[in-house]
Amino acid sequence: MNTARRIPAEVFPPGEFVREELEARGWTQADLTVILNKPLPAVNEIIAGKKAITPETARSLGDAFGVGPEFWLNLENAYRLSLAAPSDANVSKRAKLYSAAPIKDLIKRKWLHASDDVEELESRLLAFYSATSLDDIQGRKFAATKSSPYAVTSPLEWAWYCRAFQMAESLHVSSYSEPAIRSEGLAELHRLTTSELETRNVSHVLSALGIRFVIVERLPKMRVDGVAFWLDDDNPAIAMTLRADRIDGFWFTLAH
Repeated sequence: MNTARRIPAEVFPPGEFVREELEARGWTQADLTVILNKPLPAVNEIIAGKKAITPETARSLGDAFGVGPEFWLNLENAYRLSLAAPSDANVSKRAKLYSAAPIKDLIKRKWLHASDDVEELESRLLAFYSATSLDDIQGRKFAATKSSPYAVTSPLEWAWYCRAFQMAESLHVSSYSEPAIRSEGLAELHRLTTSELETRNVSHVLSALGIRFVIVERLPKMRVDGVAFWLDDDNPAIAMTLRADRIDGFWFTLAH
């Protein structure tokens, strides 16, 4: 059987090709029922395109006409696909959005407003990340302390960090002074973090030193304790999750 000629310009029911093979061999449909050991009505329905070719039937047709069963299954699949309604053009767009960011978690936290319009949802997502495209949503730099691999920053971590960046931007603090931190700030912070009650004053001390400090609840399955980053050249910030009520990551974060 020459399968090269079986690549049609249009999609036809596989039964059309069965009919051609019968004509080429001088067989009748009754002959085929005997060869396949199938009832005549079943063969008639296959040829008329009313009955789909199953894997079992594809094997039988392959044996009868000397070609692999994959050929008949491919014809059947192509025909059935041609009958299916056009796919939703937005499926691939939504898949790209959900791959780029934890959409469900962002909406649940109200960090992102839901929308059934995929274009509007993408626009809101880019606004959340302050990005011009999905390829740009991971452009900022930060140092993190976490128990997940440092070589990879997951979409969950990027989303959380972006929220932390937004919250830090909204704070008003004193002017940043690195000498003041080294001369007095570090000692004071160390004193505060030795007592659970005193830790409540950490944000006030950092604010006086010109360092923005925010606490952002971690997203599900995210294993980040905290990050240190710069809003710009003059404004450092620290964000913590207090994962499992941990404060031990604070000093690593501050050091970066």
